[in-house]
Amino acid sequence: MNDPKALCGLIRHARRAASLKQSDLARLLAVSQAAVSQYERGNTSALSFAKIQQAAEALGVDLKEQLGLSPDGEVLKYCEHPHCLANVTFQGHQRLIVRPRLTRANAGTPTYCPECGDLLMDHCPNEECARPVQEGSFCTACGQAYIDCGYAPGRPAPVEPAPLLKSDLDRILRHTQIRPA
Repeated sequence: MNDPKALCGLIRHARRAASLKQSDLARLLAVSQAAVSQYERGNTSALSFAKIQQAAEALGVDLKEQLGLSPDGEVLKYCEHPHCLANVTFQGHQRLIVRPRLTRANAGTPTYCPECGDLLMDHCPNEECARPVQEGSFCTACGQAYIDCGYAPGRPAPVEPAPLLKSDLDRILRHTQIRPA
């Protein structure tokens, strides 16, 4: 299940199956009943991922299966540095975008980048979201870029982005189905 809103419906279904009211679940999670209601209606930002994990555990929902994590506990991880050779920088419509190279690795154990040696990240950098990494350059729940190079038109780049080689551009275009104008 890669759709975060589908998880909202699953939590709602599990709560009802457990004969719990929204207020009961809210008390268990130490949040308001309104936050539970908003989450169940599809507002994925109404509850933090930690609260969603807590609700899933209480309701017997297997988040590993629902979020598409492998049964052996592997997750996707990425290097958070925009200039690491593991990542590819390209010009988006309004800003530079860094596409991380995702690595499948064991959850809960430190994994280091094979290019720069830094610790790989396994969750959204937005602390309020902190959902597990999924394919792409942006978190599908909150829209946060996994890697922010800090550059937008009209604002100088804080550091010069790594040069994009023609072979990298060809690979990106094939992979993302983007065609040059």
